Amino acid sequence: MAWDTKIEDGIEKVYFIDEETKKETIVFDIDSKNELIKFYPREEKFFLKEIVLSGFKEVPENVIVYGTFKGGLLYFLNDRFSDKKVFHFEILRDGKSLITNTKNGLKVLLAYDDVLSMVQKLTSISYEAKIERGEEVDLSLYNTFPKYFKKSNAEKSSRNKARRLLRNLDISTIPQLKNQEAQKIVDYFIELIEKRSNKQSFFNLAKLKLDEVSIENVILKLKDYIENNAKESEWTTFLIENLFVIDSKYIYAVPEINLTLGGNRRVDFGLIDSDGYLDIFEIKRPNTKIFETQPDHGNYFWHEQAVQAIVQAEKYLYSATRKGSQLVEDLQRERGVELPFKVIRPRAFLLMGSSSQFKNVNMVDDFQVLRRSQKNIEIILYDDLLKRIQNQKGKVFLSSQESS
Repeated sequence: MAWDTKIEDGIEKVYFIDEETKKETIVFDIDSKNELIKFYPREEKFFLKEIVLSGFKEVPENVIVYGTFKGGLLYFLNDRFSDKKVFHFEILRDGKSLITNTKNGLKVLLAYDDVLSMVQKLTSISYEAKIERGEEVDLSLYNTFPKYFKKSNAEKSSRNKARRLLRNLDISTIPQLKNQEAQKIVDYFIELIEKRSNKQSFFNLAKLKLDEVSIENVILKLKDYIENNAKESEWTTFLIENLFVIDSKYIYAVPEINLTLGGNRRVDFGLIDSDGYLDIFEIKRPNTKIFETQPDHGNYFWHEQAVQAIVQAEKYLYSATRKGSQLVEDLQRERGVELPFKVIRPRAFLLMGSSSQFKNVNMVDDFQVLRRSQKNIEIILYDDLLKRIQNQKGKVFLSSQESS
């Protein structure tokens, strides 16, 4: 490339000379005294004829070279600003980036540090892209002609690809992922676990984190259900989907079990534990009343709503025990229960009410006495259920701390 410099009235003028036509084209007006440079982009279709550089005595060569911005930045500036009705574009040596809307159009002030940052990133991307293309060639040649090309080059290329993968991971992109894209990441994660030499420890760490996230989601949903007094059907679905919140030993749930030989007495759902025994679960709502408001001889006693729920649970237990082996056959045949199970002295879980109803310590103590007097029924308050899940989260956190 040929360049020519002339001095006119103290201003240095830099021209580009076309070697074929010998035509001179002005590129810079450099006013060192006033630290002002007018830059005339060589791109023919640039949206402005000039860019002003304020605070510069000489052309910043780490940004501008051969009459254009490094890294192809000028192309992107043209693409992004050409439709913005810009009448003045200025790069400030000192100052902040700012766009002002005037009657003549937009006045764009771009801080030099911002320009330099963009140039450096674009230059780095261009360099890495060149290296990446070469690495892809190394991998392909080694895979095709392993006898003639070095394995070490291919391994180095693979390692560099791994580094780029990690460098490009950005959690801000998660909301933009489509389902198929997210599934591809999940598939990659599964392959990652399977192909690691220490996959068991790696799997344990991953599982602990997934469990923690899962439990946190369950806690949020449970709080929402309690606050909005969810329907019994919603609670049934929630609890079946999250069996571990009841007791980790349960591995299978059967909704709406008919416990009568005739009629319509249905428990909300049954639970089969890892030993193959059936228990039952009955759900009432969080606002179910636990105690009468006034004590009798200083002692609080069950509210009518609580009594009805407890009696109902007792009847379910009686019916389940009486029906016994026939209940097993019915569920396996009619409901497609795959697990073999037995009905021997089943227990009942009764979910109802909340401790927010207890107005004093006596209520709390009397509730514990009455609850423990139930031999085959475990009464669970909704806030008790929440504590159970939160304790599960605590165990996960403790385990993850120990493993690290």
